Amino acid sequence: MQVITNKKRIIISIALLVLLTTISTQQKIVISKFDLKEIKIENNVLIKEEELKKIFTPIYDKNLLFLKNREIQEILMKNSFIDSYKIKR
Repeated sequence: MQVITNKKRIIISIALLVLLTTISTQQKIVISKFDLKEIKIENNVLIKEEELKKIFTPIYDKNLLFLKNREIQEILMKNSFIDSYKIKR
């Protein structure tokens, strides 16, 4: 009976050691599939397209999953001609 409990303890301790240790790899996971390459601007009459492209330069090549609406809002509100906007992802 004593031998069985010692074996169980060893198995449980090895299982806990494997489950609770953190494994770090040298490779970073990069999701480049969702990098922002194109921004479509519709119903724009007041601002030239070149100006809008200059405004959006900080956003290009950022990951769409990690881009916050707050960042976009701050960039857009710098221009006084922009009243409202709508974001579609």
